[in-house]
Amino acid sequence: MIILLLCIFVHSVSSFNIRIDGNNGIDSIECLTEQPQYSCQSLKYVADTINNTGNLTIEIISPTLSLQGSVIFTDINGLTINGQGTIINCSYASMLYGNSGIVFNKCSIVALIGFTIEHCGLLYKKDQKYYGRQSVLFYNCKNFNVAKVNFSDNNGYGLVLYESSSGSVMHNLFINNGIKHYRAEELNATGGGLHILQYNLYNSSMSTNIISIASNQFVNNSATTMGGALYMEVDHCANLLLCITFSNFIGNRAGTAGGAIGFIVHKTKCSYNSTTMPLEFVVALISCNITNNMAKFGGGIAIQIVHLAPGDVKEKEFHFEFCYFTGNKAVVSSAVDVSGRRQKIYKCLETVIKFERCYFIENIAGIDINQQELNGKLFKATLYAADAFVDLFSKISFINNSGTALYAVNSRLHISYHARINFSNNTGDRGGAIFLAEDSVMTFLEGGLSFINISNNRALIGGAIYIQSSINLHEGTCFIFQPHDNVTFHFTNNNATSKFGRDIFASTFQDCIQLYGGNVSTIFTSSKMGKFEFSSPTPPPVATAPVKLSIIDEEELSPYPGIPYNMTITQMDEFDNTITNLQLFPLSATLQNVHSSSLKIDITYSIANSYIIVFKGTVGDTATLLLQTTEYSARKLINITLYHCPPGYIFQIDTCHCKSNYYYGISGRLEDNAAVIDGGLWAGYIKEKFATADCVTSLCNYHNSKGNRHEDHVLPLNYSLLNDHVCGPHRNGVLCGSCITGYTTYLHSPSYHCGESTHCQYGPLLYIISEIIPVTGIFLVILFFNINLTSGALYSFIFYSQVVNNHYRNTVYQSYSGPLVYFFHAFKMIYGIFDLETFEIDQLSFCLFKDATIMDLMMIKYLTTLYAFLLIIITILLLKFHSFHCCIKLCHKCGRKNIRGSIVNALTAFLVLCYFRCLIITLYILFPSYVKGDHEVTLKTVPLYNGDMSYLSHNHLKYVTPALICLMVIILPPPIILLSEPLMVRVSGVLNIRRNVVTYTLHRLRMKLKPFLDSFQGCFKDNCRCFAGLFFLYRILPVLIPIYFSDGKFWNIMTKELLILCILFLHCLCAPFQEIFHNHMNSFLLIDLILINTLQIAPLNTNNSTTTLVAVFEVVLMSLPLAYLLCYIGWYTCCRKHCIQIKFNAIISPSGHNTNDDDNDELPQRLLPDFTKSYGMFNKSD
Repeated sequence: MIILLLCIFVHSVSSFNIRIDGNNGIDSIECLTEQPQYSCQSLKYVADTINNTGNLTIEIISPTLSLQGSVIFTDINGLTINGQGTIINCSYASMLYGNSGIVFNKCSIVALIGFTIEHCGLLYKKDQKYYGRQSVLFYNCKNFNVAKVNFSDNNGYGLVLYESSSGSVMHNLFINNGIKHYRAEELNATGGGLHILQYNLYNSSMSTNIISIASNQFVNNSATTMGGALYMEVDHCANLLLCITFSNFIGNRAGTAGGAIGFIVHKTKCSYNSTTMPLEFVVALISCNITNNMAKFGGGIAIQIVHLAPGDVKEKEFHFEFCYFTGNKAVVSSAVDVSGRRQKIYKCLETVIKFERCYFIENIAGIDINQQELNGKLFKATLYAADAFVDLFSKISFINNSGTALYAVNSRLHISYHARINFSNNTGDRGGAIFLAEDSVMTFLEGGLSFINISNNRALIGGAIYIQSSINLHEGTCFIFQPHDNVTFHFTNNNATSKFGRDIFASTFQDCIQLYGGNVSTIFTSSKMGKFEFSSPTPPPVATAPVKLSIIDEEELSPYPGIPYNMTITQMDEFDNTITNLQLFPLSATLQNVHSSSLKIDITYSIANSYIIVFKGTVGDTATLLLQTTEYSARKLINITLYHCPPGYIFQIDTCHCKSNYYYGISGRLEDNAAVIDGGLWAGYIKEKFATADCVTSLCNYHNSKGNRHEDHVLPLNYSLLNDHVCGPHRNGVLCGSCITGYTTYLHSPSYHCGESTHCQYGPLLYIISEIIPVTGIFLVILFFNINLTSGALYSFIFYSQVVNNHYRNTVYQSYSGPLVYFFHAFKMIYGIFDLETFEIDQLSFCLFKDATIMDLMMIKYLTTLYAFLLIIITILLLKFHSFHCCIKLCHKCGRKNIRGSIVNALTAFLVLCYFRCLIITLYILFPSYVKGDHEVTLKTVPLYNGDMSYLSHNHLKYVTPALICLMVIILPPPIILLSEPLMVRVSGVLNIRRNVVTYTLHRLRMKLKPFLDSFQGCFKDNCRCFAGLFFLYRILPVLIPIYFSDGKFWNIMTKELLILCILFLHCLCAPFQEIFHNHMNSFLLIDLILINTLQIAPLNTNNSTTTLVAVFEVVLMSLPLAYLLCYIGWYTCCRKHCIQIKFNAIISPSGHNTNDDDNDELPQRLLPDFTKSYGMFNKSD
């Protein structure tokens, strides 16, 4: 009775004010009077008590208010809830998100002002029409206003407008709303910031439904399906005008489509008077920012539309104006996704998607929900439109987007009056700027001056524009319709990474030729399709799919049964452009006219412009091969006849099999009949005979092999690909000793790299800089500072440096990649100083002259050695002449009194530095390789580094002659003399041979050589002077090992290991150096060599992580001797510091004399003119 009386009272008053205090209020009848003495405590009490009224104002005066359960206002005409900054929270006990919320059911003139509602999520069902979870719901309401309300962290939607009309949502914040958790029966529930549903159809008593959404912020909202921030479902004839203005959509997500906004237009049967209904629906977004949103389709906005029957002319439009789409991400379409796939009737595209002064910047397609880049066949687009009418008006920009900027399928792109469209720095798979498919067209407004700028876009094919049409029928529509003469396409710096269709690619232009007339060379003019401005004619700016196929020896093919047959195929397009990459337009192969033969195609694949087919059948089988491009019109018919097996193969059943037991180095064959060859061998053909031979690893590097890099390799079944498989890049010929045409062997390349024959004119200058100047500098340093490289401190270090520099360059320095390779390059340059090969790195190699062979460059190395020798001789002669005493006097003033010692050191140093280089070159020239054929019969003997010439032939002799001279003059004398001299002295002393002419001559010769012998032998004990000769033998033996065992192979490594162990054992047994420290240092360096060599075994059969760990250990081991070298240089510098100071004082003293009595300016007596005849250092004695 009290409630009834209260209701009668409420209806009797014109307005009614209620206050709610969640902290101090009391839910009783006293709080609902006209002049209440108390405030109510809960909003639910007010809603449950007061219904069917009007002019109700509720003020929430407490800073917080707890909301429990469903608060439902029904049939209230005039309701205002003023929160005054209140935070309404639906949490209950331990539940963060309560099943609570506010519902306005059939209310009108409702205003929500100034509060925050959080942690709500009321699951509400109504008449089997609506089912959803939200914090606030307007159900079938009119004239609503929501202002300055924060919808924060709610479970489900923040705000839902169901069949509600004529309202505004302004200055609100929607943040972090979305489905947090749900039960099994709620699997279809979604969530987000704002949800609008408009299903009511138009009738004549209704005015246009206008909903304004202005100045709102949508941040980090999420939906399980569509529309992370705003989701609208509308009937196509709902007579709705939705305006979204000055709003920001930032960081929202959707599980399927529309990361920020999702629109779905439903199709029903409309019944209305076409003269009275002004529109069906218009959705306008004006001055909005859609930033960093994400979904699978439409990372920013997704629109699903339908099309009606012909004659449906009412306005249906989505209008975007002054909108920025920035940084949105999606799997397929990053910024906007428009799909009308429900009806594919081209002439019925009446829903207009209009963009005016909009900007698409740095959106990314091809990114999944975890922001991982996806690779596959899914297309990538920024603005995607399928079965839609897209109107581009005024100024539109697509800048720095990943994914084709404008992707249209069965759609119409209308360029409006005075449009300025800019496509810049966009990247796509097919068409960087525009992709048109399924008869999509671009139309232009007559009389309007339109300019389309397309610059710096990139794609695999069609750097700017890609047009896909039905090439087989030629019944499609030209991609440009009604262009008029005031349309300009300007192309600048676009890039097709396939080098095909730099600016435009089209399946065909035949449709355009049929429409405008002319040919492919004339349609790109203002009188035809419009004005096209291309930046340059090369590479060709426009290309089409292939229309012709050309094949070398196309009359008839004779493949081998079961062995891949390689066809070099060239495809030609409508512009006669050549296509060499068959993977751009794949080929299919079928057999015709097979009849009763067993001929069949087993497998096909393509590499670059090579198409490989494996035929199987009986020798002599014939058929016709049909080759055609997939989905395109190019085709070719070729006659096929199976040929007998090539040398090295035997025929079994329907396949040629390799005879693995008959050839040197062929260790077996695999199940697919591919031969397996040992590492370090060459395989090829000599006058149609299959042959193998030992080969240098750097030349026969099997860089395309799938087998083990060190031990064995799988040869390709296609014998025409054998050379490219066996030889290093750009190499061919027997033993891969030659470079292909247009390439030459580069100087300073340890792998004998073949590079382009360009800039060879600078070769001599670079040779002087990299060879002559360093050699001259090293000599002058040794002469001036009187450096003795044969001292006990450096003897072992130089041997270590030369072994590391020359015998690990093909394994250590080329086995690794990444940062470690720079350490190895640094070691190579430092240790190379002691072998006169400082710049022997592939990255520093250069072309010396065109058509240079490896042996030609070996002669250049001889030339450098000869220059070093002549430099020494010229210096000695200059010092010998009396007129050059001024130079000697200058040396004395600088403290260099022992000129004779410096010359001896220079001669011995250059012999030590050049010996290893000359030894390697000489042996490489003189050692042969035997090319063996069937049953290991030697077919040909060739030089190791040039298999195209015969051994000791006329061409080879011009290299052999200098090598023999070097062998007799430089290689053999030092070890023979240094080993025989101590032995002869001991033998002569034991036998007490009487002096005669022979013994006297030998004695005088020994005395002449005494300074040089002492230079080599002085650091050794008297009974171990022969070790000076052994150190030269140590250098010879490691050079011979790679000739018999290829670099990197197991036996190569083990043989080196055994050799160094023997050297270490001998030195530990004899301790040959006079200084104990030198013996210890020698043992340390040999052990270091052993460890480095042992680590070479690890990369043979280990994974990448283990290989990297091995490389780190090698870097450490190779760094230790350098630490020793630095210490030695520091000690040497400290010892010489005093002498340098004396020299400096002597130079700057006013009298030009040194105060030291021992260092006066007088020449030694042996160098004075009167005594030169009696002192025989530089003169021939009697």
